[in-house]
Amino acid sequence: GGEGGAGFARPAGARPAGWGPGAAADLAADASPRRRDALAAAAAAVLAAGAPGQARAEQQLLSFNDEVIVGPPSKLQRVVVNVGDKQALAKELKFWTGALKMQKLGEYVDAAGLESTVVGFPLEGKEGAFGMEFKVDPAVLKRRPASILNYNVMQPFVNSLNFVQVGFRGKAMEAFKAVQASGGDSLIGDAQYLDVESPRGVQMRMAMRKEGEPAVELVGLNVEVTNFEDAKRFYIRTLGFKEIPYPEDEPSVQPLSVLLEPQSGPRLLLSPIPVGRLKELDLDEFENLVAVAPDLQATQRAAEKAMEAAAKEDAGKDEKLKFLLQQATQDSERDKVRAAIELRQRNGNGVKPSIQASGSTLLFNDGVGNMVSLVSAGDFAKSLQSVPSA
Repeated sequence: GGEGGAGFARPAGARPAGWGPGAAADLAADASPRRRDALAAAAAAVLAAGAPGQARAEQQLLSFNDEVIVGPPSKLQRVVVNVGDKQALAKELKFWTGALKMQKLGEYVDAAGLESTVVGFPLEGKEGAFGMEFKVDPAVLKRRPASILNYNVMQPFVNSLNFVQVGFRGKAMEAFKAVQASGGDSLIGDAQYLDVESPRGVQMRMAMRKEGEPAVELVGLNVEVTNFEDAKRFYIRTLGFKEIPYPEDEPSVQPLSVLLEPQSGPRLLLSPIPVGRLKELDLDEFENLVAVAPDLQATQRAAEKAMEAAAKEDAGKDEKLKFLLQQATQDSERDKVRAAIELRQRNGNGVKPSIQASGSTLLFNDGVGNMVSLVSAGDFAKSLQSVPSA
């Protein structure tokens, strides 16, 4: 991707090089059955090494130097997707307005001259509505297609943007017909939901609702397992999101996924995937998220404290794994811990959560290359008053 988010840009190349909703992640890293089993278990071991145990409360997880780190509550406002030309844009808009009954919220031109169209459900008024933003970037047409299969493990690469869930007022068969008539593809589903794909390849989950107005309910991201806890904590500590249980009566999602709730707007679902299985992020359709923060300076301070805390906690993970290896009494236990250590070593220091200022925007990297442009409510409102494209 390049730049995105109602004129709020992320730097080019900021993302390092999604089956769809609820896909099961094969955590194998080589062909050996024993190593495959060990590495599959290692994912849980890595998560457990960083997650709060029975002896640690969530309050302690968020604490660092006796200070609780929780940034001001921010709100997800946009998902930005790139398209190559106006013809591709027209196909995408036909899908989102036809199958999902979204409305056009605005057309904008960013500082680089790239045009965007935003669609959504204007229930709260144009300034408050969550939107899907489609940015026309001719550079997309010059890029090679992203690889779709990891030949080392013979498993498909997955998208960074896992899926976007929309509450659909109606029945699954009605949704199916609407998708097919609007240029989308229906993938899988039942009476409760339908997983579909837009012409650009954005995966959607249409959740059937008997009542209520249509709304974007959650945005799902895939996060590599070795960065999962870091990313989760950073969203909590920096954006002020809260971890909540995933509803049992909702369509199934990836095991060990975490649901995060902002003060308002769509929820964020983080799903763990194996290292090396993300599609090349500079070649996929997902550009970035846009979030509105009530106090950018306070958010930046929380982010800086969160990064300091994450560095200490990361060192603690290595120490804990060494301790677990020393305490292991059976070969199976030692295999699991060694595989967890191997995963961390293979991942290296990797990309850690970070945040930087760019004018009046904070650019937030969740640690695996998913970019969030954080802006103030005032700046976001001003962006909506930009001169529309012709």
